[in-house]
Amino acid sequence: MRGARAKCRIEIRVIPGEIMQALLFGVIKSFGLILLVSIAGMIAFLYSSSIDKSITSGSAYGITIGNSKQTIFTKLPAVYENAVGKNQKNSVTLHLFFEEPHNPTFVSSKLSELDYSEFESSNSWQLFFNTTYFFDSVTLEFCDSKLCEIKRYRYYLEYP
Repeated sequence: MRGARAKCRIEIRVIPGEIMQALLFGVIKSFGLILLVSIAGMIAFLYSSSIDKSITSGSAYGITIGNSKQTIFTKLPAVYENAVGKNQKNSVTLHLFFEEPHNPTFVSSKLSELDYSEFESSNSWQLFFNTTYFFDSVTLEFCDSKLCEIKRYRYYLEYP
């Protein structure tokens, strides 16, 4: 069989309408399932990565309820490290809330440049951590110059 060539035959078949419809429905169902699983996964991620807690006794983030403002002020770097992590190189935005007016006062973003005199008359210190993916903050509330509440919020998205 020298020089014999193999014969190729190409057949073109038309898929009947019912089969085409079933195939299209299967593809749509698959994409719908993928979309549903993706949305459920995103909701689970948002829920599991969020923090919203309030501490009124004990200690958290390297500070203890009942400590004086001066003690808490000296431990602000520890609050940052315990809340965000030691290896993070992000800045901190601090807002101080005074009785009058109720507008926050912005303070330097470098913890090493802070002056206690700026903090002394405020009873609410809000630390916003500039992290890569989260809206992250710790609020320190003082009652009679002693720490009485620590609030921690962390969300992936900003909620209204």
